[in-house]
Amino acid sequence: MQQRREVQRNAVQKRARVLFNQDMPPLDCIVLDLTNHGAGLQLALDLHAPQWFELSFDNFRSRRHCRVMWQRSGKVGVLFS
Repeated sequence: MQQRREVQRNAVQKRARVLFNQDMPPLDCIVLDLTNHGAGLQLALDLHAPQWFELSFDNFRSRRHCRVMWQRSGKVGVLFS
């Protein structure tokens, strides 16, 4: 598979939470790889993520706005905005 990232991501295994919208409770995920520009996530459920959502490493005391760049089999690649 061809890598199209401008910056190589660092492998991590960090717990985080995703907030898709106010009508849905936060979803646990694992951050698989990370840079200042984006991340690769493993969602707790295999679902189709919306194009935009928020990610937090500290139970939503701070949030990163994310745009989905790709997704397959419960994994999602995001770009931070």
